Amino acid sequence: SAHTLMFFLDRNAILEFDIGLVPGVFIGAMLAAWAAGEMKLQAFDDAATMRKAMIGAVLMGFGGMLAGGCAIGAGVTGGSIFVGTAWAALFFMWVGAMATDLLIDQRMQSVTT
Repeated sequence: SAHTLMFFLDRNAILEFDIGLVPGVFIGAMLAAWAAGEMKLQAFDDAATMRKAMIGAVLMGFGGMLAGGCAIGAGVTGGSIFVGTAWAALFFMWVGAMATDLLIDQRMQSVTT
């Protein structure tokens, strides 16, 4: 997936097999489900929770691709050797998690009660 993203960012990139592998599998599976009439959104609690999880997964995956790796691994390994940028990244991950909890989860709880 990182090669796919870099293909669109690098003007001199060459189209190779690994560039289309991840999008090809995703699009192929989606088309096969649609053609078989089995395309549907499945949720573990309800559809709203699943949509939130899917949006979070896409944002985390995109951030991981932009960073060139996993954010948790960068935070843990960089934080363990006191790299300033890793601590800043961990701090802002925490700020983002708290903001999301405040804006989405706490609001949903006050609406349902």
